[in-house]
Amino acid sequence: MEAAAFITKATLTISYDQQDDYVYADWQGMQSAASIMQGCEEILAFVKKSGCARVLIDNTNLDHHSLDAEAWLPPVKWIVSDWFPRLYGSGCMHFAWVHSPDRINMLFPKETLRFKIRNPNIFIFDNKEMAASWLNREV
Repeated sequence: MEAAAFITKATLTISYDQQDDYVYADWQGMQSAASIMQGCEEILAFVKKSGCARVLIDNTNLDHHSLDAEAWLPPVKWIVSDWFPRLYGSGCMHFAWVHSPDRINMLFPKETLRFKIRNPNIFIFDNKEMAASWLNREV
């Protein structure tokens, strides 16, 4: 992947895959509701700046039990009701989400999608390769 880094922090790296034309966000370490919401805003800002219609979110580098179950609810509701509509409004049409291998962290994307989000087009994947392959078909 040829990538141009946009932002690198202890909890999130955002880059642009020039070859395959998607925004890549690699979540890392421990997360809180505040860090998730701040990171989402940074992803949104890059999508707006780049005009990119495809995003790949990678949760494989989250620490074990990065976010406890009770801390999920505020960011899940916010992502569903506020962030995804703004992301779609900024031009994102396809959103590939790689879940964490950790059983607890794996629930975050699944709980989010229980809300039946219509746009953008969102799918959860077991690994980055599968997610990138799907994005490459969604041109």
